Amino acid sequence: MRPTLARLALLMFLVTAVSIRVHAVGSRDQMVASFDIDSAIRTLIRQHGLPIGKNPAKPPSVLSSAVYFQRPECAEPSVIVPFSLNHEALPLLARLVPMQRYAPTFIYLDRSWSAQNRLLTFVEWFRHATLDLADMTRYLPVKTAVVLAEPVLCRTSADIDWRLVWDKAWNRTRLESDSDLLRSGEPARQSHVPS
Repeated sequence: MRPTLARLALLMFLVTAVSIRVHAVGSRDQMVASFDIDSAIRTLIRQHGLPIGKNPAKPPSVLSSAVYFQRPECAEPSVIVPFSLNHEALPLLARLVPMQRYAPTFIYLDRSWSAQNRLLTFVEWFRHATLDLADMTRYLPVKTAVVLAEPVLCRTSADIDWRLVWDKAWNRTRLESDSDLLRSGEPARQSHVPS
């Protein structure tokens, strides 16, 4: 009878572990599906008290995904553009800002580069996607990175922690506050990120 109890306990443990994992994967998939990088970027900029500028491009143009914001110490606006890991971002950025007056920084999860490197970005995505299977990363491993273009002649006083754009806990809190706004009747803004 003892082996039967041990097998039954082991089976119960296995069923419980699998059901917890299925629930966790479903929860992660729901968060990834509802992830809106444009909204996350805008929220993060607003949290730092920086005004968001008007983007002259309208959807469905890929240029409409750019977010212009103004740092108080800079004469020219900064621009941040989400882009798919599979795309070359410099041609897109060159259509938005004069490249000789702006310095680009490519940001993805917890890494940043001064030049786009798709191999390192893919390695970073793969690392976090693998860690996410065991819920061992704080980031949502979506295949969207950002490029930040800052005016070269401007020294910024406060840096924005762009890693928060992909942070699970920060996004969960942001989504909960967004759903509270929707319940109060405020409209949600749709985003367009080229895939």
